[in-house]
Amino acid sequence: MLVGKALALVGVDACYATDAITTLTTAKIHVTRSSNGAGSTTTPLIDTTDRGPNEAACRTYALPDPIPLLPQDDVALEFDVDYSANAGFFHAGRATFILSAM
Repeated sequence: MLVGKALALVGVDACYATDAITTLTTAKIHVTRSSNGAGSTTTPLIDTTDRGPNEAACRTYALPDPIPLLPQDDVALEFDVDYSANAGFFHAGRATFILSAM
């Protein structure tokens, strides 16, 4: 809640950089709804567009529909990266979760 209003997750704006031998293969947004016990995780967005090599960018990953958040919910961004050699690098920069008042 923010100033008495419930929030919804709308998306994530994230920055990254790859080098000549790495590719960002998948970006995922996860929402874990905690309850009694372990809770449950959903993945409302999976982007399988290959990004790279040699790419530095900030992208907005927008959800198809806003997801109302409860006070105990967790949100996460996951990057899957293909390293074609041990010498490659992937730099995950800032991630800004975009929320909207409901």
